[in-house]
Amino acid sequence: MKGLLRHPLRVLVRLLWFTGELAIAAVNFARVCGLSKNCPSRERALWLQHCSRRILRIFKTQITASGTIPAKGLLVSNHLS
Repeated sequence: MKGLLRHPLRVLVRLLWFTGELAIAAVNFARVCGLSKNCPSRERALWLQHCSRRILRIFKTQITASGTIPAKGLLVSNHLS
């Protein structure tokens, strides 16, 4: 809340940027998959990865990964505080 009171213009710009990114993501999803129920999993995964990276850039989030990604099974993420 302090950030909103100290930098209202910055918060407004990031909110508008976030809204624009969500709109772009929706348009890209419609372009990639359209209304078909047979959208390939790989295409959806690439779309989600691309859009997530763009959204995380707005919030200045850094991702650090270690180890190899498993070919099978469940991948569980955790955060460090």
